[in-house]
Amino acid sequence: MARKKKKRAEKTTHLNIEIATDLFLRFSGKKGFFPSYLIGMKPDTFLIIKTPAIISQENLLSDDTLITVRYSYLGDIYSFNSTVMGTNEDPFKVTYLSYPHLIEKIEYRDSPRVNSYFPATLIFGGVNVKGIISDISVGGCKFRTDSIDQMDDLLIKRESGVKLQFPLIGLEGIKKFTGKIKKVEFDNEYSLGIGFREIDEELRKVIDDYVQDTIEYRDKTN
Repeated sequence: MARKKKKRAEKTTHLNIEIATDLFLRFSGKKGFFPSYLIGMKPDTFLIIKTPAIISQENLLSDDTLITVRYSYLGDIYSFNSTVMGTNEDPFKVTYLSYPHLIEKIEYRDSPRVNSYFPATLIFGGVNVKGIISDISVGGCKFRTDSIDQMDDLLIKRESGVKLQFPLIGLEGIKKFTGKIKKVEFDNEYSLGIGFREIDEELRKVIDDYVQDTIEYRDKTN
C-alpha cells in the first residue's frame, strides 16, 4: 500500500542550510518568489546571498526591507523572515540579510529523510563505482562519490536505472537495491538522488526504523 504524504510544520531556532542552497525570496506586497542562493554567513549575525534579479521601479532591496525566505534541505521545506541589511555591487552583486532566529520547517514527503554514512557501490552499465549513501529514506537515497572519471564514462541521464549495494544496520551482509536517478549534482564530487524501486518489507522496515530513530535523536539534541 502506498504511503500517504505527510505535511507537518514546526518551528526551530536551528538553521539547517548549506552554501549554494537555492533560495526563494518573497517581498511584502509582491506576488511570487525571486530566486537566489546562499553565498555565505556569519552565524547569529548575517547571511550573504546572490542579489536577485528584480524588474521593478521600486527599490525592493533597500535597508530594513522585510522578506520571507524559503529553501529546501533533505526534502523538507524551510521558511524564515529576515530583513535586508545592505547590498554590494563589486566585485559581485551580493545582498546581506539579517540572520534568522526562528525558522519554520514544513516536512512534506512520502517519508522523512535523514543523514547517513553507508559505504556503497553503484552499478551502472557494467561499471562499479564506490561511494557513500549520505542520506536515506524508505523512498530513496543520495549517493555521493569522488570517482569523477568513472562517473563521466557513465553518461548519466535523469531517470536512468541503476543498482546499489550497501549494508544496513541490523541486517547481515550487503543488501541490493534497484532504483532510478532523479537528480544529478556536481561540486568537486558527484551527488545522485536515487528513488528506490520496489523493496521488500524487511528492508523497508529496517530503513524506516533507522530514519525514525535518527529523527528522535536529532530532535532531542537540537
